[in-house]
Amino acid sequence: MRTDITHDGKTETKPSGQWRTIVKVFLHKDFNFPNNDIAIAVMDQMWVFNKNVSSVRMATSSSDYVEHQCMSAGYGQLGFNLGDRMSPIMLTAEIETISRWRCTLLWEMNMDEFVCSSSAVSDVSRGDSGGPLVCRRTGDPEERDDEGVLVGIVSGKNVDATTLYTRVSAFRTWIANDYKDGGGADRTLNCNAGDTLHMSLNVVWSIILFVY
Repeated sequence: MRTDITHDGKTETKPSGQWRTIVKVFLHKDFNFPNNDIAIAVMDQMWVFNKNVSSVRMATSSSDYVEHQCMSAGYGQLGFNLGDRMSPIMLTAEIETISRWRCTLLWEMNMDEFVCSSSAVSDVSRGDSGGPLVCRRTGDPEERDDEGVLVGIVSGKNVDATTLYTRVSAFRTWIANDYKDGGGADRTLNCNAGDTLHMSLNVVWSIILFVY
């Protein structure tokens, strides 16, 4: 699937999307891929929400979201080879999640902090990391009017073609508390003036966003 949102290399705010400068990034102190693969980006100014740019509520449920309507989006590579070009157009993919017990068998590790998906229908690609996994009609108490909740953050893949997403609900406490006092014990990165982030088409990149 594709949208009409294009990335032409320019950082101009338009009706279809907005650019902001990243001033700081909070990294999880226990990050060791794929564990704790989450960060918080701080913007230089607020986003202006409209029909093209909006927020999404964070999931609270520990569900596996099997048989739910889920999607991801990004400007990642158009294939799975290192030389494949990045997409100039925001692409969306319908994601088919799989059960936690099946994912545990495939990865041979505790999967409580992850959501897993199969690539049987469609999948994300290199360069889509940090993007959102949003599921609709989940029954999550945070979901409003079937608009969906942020379930996961694109993290990585294994050779068995199973894709990992950092489970947002497992990090709600970290998001709410651990970064408040300048990041606490977590690591921080101060960003260069040219570092920007683009938001468009109702997709919130799920490197969780907070602004000054």
